Amino acid sequence: MQTKIGWSVLVIVCLALAAGPAGAQTAGTQKWAFLTGGGVISSPALGPDGTVYVGSTDHKLYALNADGTPKWAYTTGGAVYSTPALGPDGTVYVGSRDFKLHAVKPDGTPKWTYTTSSAIGHGPAIGGDGTIYVVNNAYRLYAVNPSGSLKWFRDVWFVSNPAIGPDGTIYVGALVAVTDNGASSTQKWDFPGYTYGRPAIGPDGTIYVGSDKNNLYAVNPADGSEKWAFPVGDRIDSAPAVGPDGTIYFGCNDRYLYAIQDNGGSATQKWAFLTEGTVTSSPAIGADGVIYVGVRSWPTAADKLYAINPDGSERWAFLTGSGVESSPAIGPGGTVYVGSNDKYLYAVYGDSPGLAKSAWPMFAHDPWRTGNFNTVVRWAALPGVYLLLED
Repeated sequence: MQTKIGWSVLVIVCLALAAGPAGAQTAGTQKWAFLTGGGVISSPALGPDGTVYVGSTDHKLYALNADGTPKWAYTTGGAVYSTPALGPDGTVYVGSRDFKLHAVKPDGTPKWTYTTSSAIGHGPAIGGDGTIYVVNNAYRLYAVNPSGSLKWFRDVWFVSNPAIGPDGTIYVGALVAVTDNGASSTQKWDFPGYTYGRPAIGPDGTIYVGSDKNNLYAVNPADGSEKWAFPVGDRIDSAPAVGPDGTIYFGCNDRYLYAIQDNGGSATQKWAFLTEGTVTSSPAIGADGVIYVGVRSWPTAADKLYAINPDGSERWAFLTGSGVESSPAIGPGGTVYVGSNDKYLYAVYGDSPGLAKSAWPMFAHDPWRTGNFNTVVRWAALPGVYLLLED
């Protein structure tokens, strides 16, 4: 059995900041916006104390207070497209185009760096024992100890944020499965012929992944065999999210956000929502079933964060100044955080009272972006306060 990652009751307090819980202000309106020095393609991670962490192409990892004021900025040697991931001790792990995986202490000072063979454009995942898994642009998967020493590396011929399954298997791209043996690794299987994808994991361990072959695939975790393929109109850069009822949500470059149902040996479409741009952002699902996702509409000026009702109708849309490739995060009070290529990280009032309780409700699984199926997320609402509890 794999170790479950969680944070204890000490782990803090996200005050519902001046405005209180979602609904105290108009949903779909700006709460605050923080200007960085470059595009924010990185997806924000949320600390248990309300800190928001995000990277920028200005070479920096930012930590912001829940009210949008800066806490600190950590400078790397290259653009930070990578999504940060938080360890149980509060360490922030992020990759950079300077070839390095950076470990940053909660106060913004460096803990260590590990240099890989190429730029790192995707975020790390964190295993139950604290191992950090990251893939660089040379298609090499690294396993790094929490101390910063190398456990092992292997070539996987795909690049993505890793996703860690219920049994600890590491899934990368579209798609290879790897077992961590401690000092070495073993490839369990691969799902050949597809060059790009960002996996998500369903409640029974099924892996859902898009590809540049215009299909979303459901893959059997036991042997890598295809369960079904669902065709769409273009490549899929968006990572799927899985709702509490098993509905799979994902975006596509054909401008649609799809909702489909896994029937075991096949999939059926529930609905498809037409946006005004390509959907490379990955959806996040609120506790009330509302789906949040960004779009990139170049060359038109319709770059937005959408909120979509569970029936596929539009709830609201928030306009940004450039494309939204960043994947939203939902805070415990309902605030939705997302980056944009206009250099801003936005905090937007949302409708949802936190994140949905499901197997994989958002990109990289949870607010800390651990990419680990076994990370426990439980929000408890108290008057004016939201506590994160450990199961």
